[in-house]
Amino acid sequence: MISQANNPWAEPFRAIAASGVELCELEMISPIFDLKGHQSNQDNNGSKLPPGRLLILSPPRSGSYYLCRRLWLDGLGMPLEYLNSLHLKAMAKRLRLPLQPCRWRDRPSDRLEQTLSQISSLRSCNGWFALKLQPSQLQPWCRNKDTPIDLLGTVFADWTVIPLLRRDWFRQLASLIISRASGAYDLGLNFSWCDGAGGELLTPRRLSQARRQLEQDLKPIITWLGKHPECEPLWMEELLAWDQGRYADGMLRRLPDLDNDGHQQLRLKLGRIPLQRREDPFATAKSSLNKRLAKQLRQLEDAQPPEAISALLD
Repeated sequence: MISQANNPWAEPFRAIAASGVELCELEMISPIFDLKGHQSNQDNNGSKLPPGRLLILSPPRSGSYYLCRRLWLDGLGMPLEYLNSLHLKAMAKRLRLPLQPCRWRDRPSDRLEQTLSQISSLRSCNGWFALKLQPSQLQPWCRNKDTPIDLLGTVFADWTVIPLLRRDWFRQLASLIISRASGAYDLGLNFSWCDGAGGELLTPRRLSQARRQLEQDLKPIITWLGKHPECEPLWMEELLAWDQGRYADGMLRRLPDLDNDGHQQLRLKLGRIPLQRREDPFATAKSSLNKRLAKQLRQLEDAQPPEAISALLD
């Protein structure tokens, strides 16, 4: 593990992240961003901050990276996909936990809670621990008849949850097909690009795989929303149509714990630091291809959203 005290790059690197400059997720998994003790749960005066736990629940290609960077800049934890297998492996030595939940003899939900506890000890900020999660990432932690929705109801029962969704199913499906074909998942591959990944981009196999992946992440979220009708989803389209005041009001409504006196500075800071996106030389090509592919998908019977998902999006 990189020593915080002896690493001259630690503070400048953190300062870059705090300034709003865009970093990829694998960069932010670095131990340089680990916080401990007073750094994670006390304010500048040494007062202990009220704890908060935040879950961003989203399917792929729904703008979750953008939301997580916004929350990071707002000081609401350091949200990343910590249960993504790549990220767990990157943090394995720091966590000192086995990476194969199926080998554990006690309840997987207990091990999941222990894992989250260890991650939060390194990645809480201003009293907040935040996690970005695709429901399918809970599958390795399920045993017997357990499902991701069961774990959402037990392990995350007392967390504050923000379901993040995207209204345009076809643009989301097109984005996922392109990402799977090109490998550009924004996991350090922001600038990876290939036109169609070689050969025909839209094939029955690629369509089937991407649709199945979206469904397996969307259905548990829809089920969760059905059990929590008081919870209001956040839509990617509204998030990207940026308005600082509306964003701040929405976060205050979704995060009632911010009413605690210890979080006054966080309330004032919401949305005030602009997120500086990296210049992507392929942005125009990606957007154009996504629109063309989405137009094709709208005409295909096999690309239509399932009824339950369609009802939610309507």
